[in-house]
Amino acid sequence: MTDPAGRIAGAGMGEARFGALWPGAAESLAAVGVEEETDLIGLDAADLLRRLAGADGRPMPPEAEARLAALIARVGAKVPGPVRIDGPRVRLRPWRSADVRAIGEGINGDPVAMRHFVAPLTGAENEAWCLRMRRGIEERGWGFWVVEVPGVAEAAGVVGLLPISFESWFTPAVEIGWRIRNDLQRRGYAGEAARLALDHGFGLLGLERVVAFTAPENTASWTLMERLGMRRVGDFEHPRVPEGHRLRTQLLYEVRRGEWLSRKG
Repeated sequence: MTDPAGRIAGAGMGEARFGALWPGAAESLAAVGVEEETDLIGLDAADLLRRLAGADGRPMPPEAEARLAALIARVGAKVPGPVRIDGPRVRLRPWRSADVRAIGEGINGDPVAMRHFVAPLTGAENEAWCLRMRRGIEERGWGFWVVEVPGVAEAAGVVGLLPISFESWFTPAVEIGWRIRNDLQRRGYAGEAARLALDHGFGLLGLERVVAFTAPENTASWTLMERLGMRRVGDFEHPRVPEGHRLRTQLLYEVRRGEWLSRKG
């Protein structure tokens, strides 16, 4: 469970910056979901040009790919970490403007996908939550990434690592969490994405411990925690769930760096 906030300052690109790429670039890029500078993070210039050609059929000027590649490199250099993490089937990537609606409609606003949360998010709550997740990636270089399944879904869900922002007997700590679209569950995407996140956390980030928590009724979630090699270490009363609510008591799992690395070795 996470809380909402804002977006990195100065992220807007504006018509002037897009217009410097080629005439009509702003309109063309908007048609494929690139509305801001940070929407370019993690994209490939050649692949983006193919999408642009398919969207409006306009021929791109010869210098378009080089200009796009240079801009993508400049934007990516602002992020303090890898701009994306690729696995066999899934990709963890930074947020784009179009993800807010996709995650809202497919997960945060869906009563079925959010059945193990207190309530689905309203439109405003979803936007605030997504913007905080985006800001975390842009400022730290890690957090709750968008899960992309190439050829299946550009935004299948969110998976990643997040510093816990409430106080309990086990904090401070970093949690791993996942939210996957209901129609894409039970395909192993959450597990593959979670392993990528844990590899990154215990590898490049050098974390010593990662925790996860869920309600006892969420069998699929705590079963995945156990498949990941996490151990149940107790339970706690979630301070942001109302007293008396069926989700107030949460199971707590953890895995430590040495345990994770020894299993992989």
